[in-house]
Amino acid sequence: MAEKAPNPLWYLLPLMVALLLFQFFYTAQRNFAVSYSEFRRLVETKGVDDLQISSDTVTGHLLPGGVEFLAKTRQEPDLPTKVKQQFEKEPVFTAVRMEDPDLVKLLDAQGLKYRAIQEKTWLTSLLAWVLPTLLLVGIWVYFFRKIGGGDGRRVFDCLEFAAVYAIADVEEAIPQ
Repeated sequence: MAEKAPNPLWYLLPLMVALLLFQFFYTAQRNFAVSYSEFRRLVETKGVDDLQISSDTVTGHLLPGGVEFLAKTRQEPDLPTKVKQQFEKEPVFTAVRMEDPDLVKLLDAQGLKYRAIQEKTWLTSLLAWVLPTLLLVGIWVYFFRKIGGGDGRRVFDCLEFAAVYAIADVEEAIPQ
């Protein structure tokens, strides 16, 4: 009796888990949330540096003096130890940006480094969804060709069958 070939989904499952773990541990940037009023006071006391200003947020490095300032204003004496545990290097903060025409003048007066970053456009967002989908379909077709020994047309036949079946279900659900 011939052995049954394993389901190809069992090959994709470890790959997906590995990708999720990689994204969680290596690409996820942990940020310390700061209100905009706290951010303004941190700029005045030089408790922040290396700022990245976008149309929606301000992100930067929180200096030790800034952490102490936040511990005093928030009345959390254990905040410096919490921040030290959360971040291996310099803590990174994020504040939601408000319309503030004097911000650049204040940053220049304090001598802080800052730069503007470009927001994602609709094109980059669209490509972020379309390219991975095309990649997954390509991998799917490749595996079905290897498993089925054919030219991969069965994959598209299955997709066509699924689409026709879905349309038939929708047409049956519509009252006449």
